[in-house]
Amino acid sequence: DAAWELEENAYSELYEVRKECDVAKCLCKRGRKYYNPSSKWNIVLCHYCGLMGTHLVCSALANASCNWICSVCFPIASTHKSEQP
Repeated sequence: DAAWELEENAYSELYEVRKECDVAKCLCKRGRKYYNPSSKWNIVLCHYCGLMGTHLVCSALANASCNWICSVCFPIASTHKSEQP
């Protein structure tokens, strides 16, 4: 093992979850990084990549349990669905 692998919290950044609204037109006046889990400003991450995010209101999502697909994954997801019988 490398010495840095044995350091306490060496992998802590892997557990950080990015919370930012990545849609083209973010509606939040407080900015793309603002989120409040108990409001329309909750951020949902992409169902496929888990990296890109959106505020509920910015993508017209009813709640945080809705599946949202980012603009990067959407073309791939659409192709995959059309190939299924």
